[in-house]
Amino acid sequence: MKTRAFSSSTFGFIMAVGMGLLANVACSTAPDPPAGSGENIGGGGPGGGAGGTGGDAGSAGAGGQNAGSGGAGGQPPGPSGGGAAAPFVEYEAEVMETNGVVLEPTRTFTAVASEASGRQAVRLSNVGDYVRFKNQSASNSIVVRYSIPDGGSDFWTTLSVYVNDELRHKLPVTSRYAWTYGDHNHFNQPDQNNPGLGVPHHFFDESRALLSDIPAGATVMLRKDASDTAAEYVIDLVDMETVAPPLPKPAGYLSLIDDCGGTPNDAGDDAGALQHCIDRVQGEGHAGLYLPPGEFRNLSKPLSLSNITVRGAGMWHTTISGYFARFDCWGNNCKYHDFSVFGDTIQRKDDSPENAFGGNGSSGSLLENIWVEHVKVGYWTGADTNGLVIRNCRMRNLFADAVNFYGGTSNSVVEYTHARNTGDDAFASWSPADRALNRKNVFRKNLVQVPWMANCFGIYGGEDISVEDNVCADVVQYPGILIARQFGSHPFSGMTRIERNVLLRAGGSAYNEEHGAFKLHAAQGLLQHVTVNDLEIIEPTHAGIHVEGPAAMDSIWFNEVNIKKPRTAAFHLSPGSNGAMDAANVVAIEAPVGVIDQSQGQFKILPGAGNAGW
Repeated sequence: MKTRAFSSSTFGFIMAVGMGLLANVACSTAPDPPAGSGENIGGGGPGGGAGGTGGDAGSAGAGGQNAGSGGAGGQPPGPSGGGAAAPFVEYEAEVMETNGVVLEPTRTFTAVASEASGRQAVRLSNVGDYVRFKNQSASNSIVVRYSIPDGGSDFWTTLSVYVNDELRHKLPVTSRYAWTYGDHNHFNQPDQNNPGLGVPHHFFDESRALLSDIPAGATVMLRKDASDTAAEYVIDLVDMETVAPPLPKPAGYLSLIDDCGGTPNDAGDDAGALQHCIDRVQGEGHAGLYLPPGEFRNLSKPLSLSNITVRGAGMWHTTISGYFARFDCWGNNCKYHDFSVFGDTIQRKDDSPENAFGGNGSSGSLLENIWVEHVKVGYWTGADTNGLVIRNCRMRNLFADAVNFYGGTSNSVVEYTHARNTGDDAFASWSPADRALNRKNVFRKNLVQVPWMANCFGIYGGEDISVEDNVCADVVQYPGILIARQFGSHPFSGMTRIERNVLLRAGGSAYNEEHGAFKLHAAQGLLQHVTVNDLEIIEPTHAGIHVEGPAAMDSIWFNEVNIKKPRTAAFHLSPGSNGAMDAANVVAIEAPVGVIDQSQGQFKILPGAGNAGW
């Protein structure tokens, strides 16, 4: 069976490529130090994403063994690269044992399988239809990525989970947070949930559950039983993980339950208790706020805080939920650890700040071991943020960015973080020219999977921005990595470094254009000072490397790039592109065409040594 095994102890990865090729991508054994720190405060930015002409991606896993349809078997390692560590093993539905219908691979927008990992999934339509696999390592939790028909925002049902043929859990599933309609003219518009618009997309959501122990070698089955009332279930993947016991309250912390009257796992609003506890910690000088195990609903107002540490019992054990599940840091040095934020956003509205984390003050802040779902943006930084660190987080099923370093954000880093099913750039650094310049931000060792809109990584102006050792897979409409003078951005200065990244099945069609897997877009001014080293582009939907004007490009370097099986060409030079790039050791494999040149000779690729296949 094809799996992706992600090990937090070894930081080694097995990345599934197509139906069989695997890339073994090894990361270092410990997180790198933060990019910087500081304490400037600026005005808050808008809550929306940049919405670029790029794409997204990401899939990886840690040294594990693949299974055959219900059995076990290894697959050989492939080329080296980067990626994020994650403590779960991922199983693809299309290679599980099943009596359902395996959907054919497709990248056709509006087809359900086009938004699945690996571009395939399994449909369970009849009572008794199932997918089944052998669990490779001991687990006690499950995540299922699924799609059910659009029953509206209030439709909930279940899916049955069996272990060794005994019912273990009825997994709750819903269409509330999926299904968006209309073409790009309806993007961010109030009617985006109207099926009458046609052009359905954004099909998938996820459900998670803590289970009792599931030993290695046990069979795990998802089955549509008579009580599971969706007309059909499309299963994309399953993540299995061993979750540690809840973390205890640290010394000197206030407890949301014991000290502030919070009540877990009920229908009541805990907003008052949460804000009261935050205010007490800040006013009375306590070490921090502890969020015990349980779900606490925040239904009436966002949480306002500064210079505080908030710790939960673990991202599987403590959840803040509800429409106002938002933490707004207005005074810097906000540190968040070990809990989940599950919002209640059901469409994208950029005039509504439905972001899990934000506020004017993000300088010196930390987001660690945090799980975010069902909001617009995971973290939208305040302008002039300095020294923000985001690490070991999961940001999934969002309507816009996972993280946007906005408006003067500098010396900040996102690392070892997993993003999946984002509705805009998973990770962006956006430096508008009417704000201070973004400087020295780093995105490293992250994993991005199946963004349903925009890119895995979008870099819009700034100085010395780095994208390093990441894996990006299955972008639906856009590039995997987009470097662009766009959205009113500052010029690029210093050196933008793109190093040791993997783009798997990236690129797509949007806004009447076929976007390449890696794209340079000089939309609003000269684009320069970009170096790209050690890049793997595997099975791009269109071209491998894409250049677009109308402004010029220079001081662009590509070295050690492999482009494998592009659908159209190794390089695509769009009409109006002009300038030049250097290319050395760029190898194209099974490219139908080396270069599609629509620039009328105005853009030059300056070849160095070691090029082949184009």
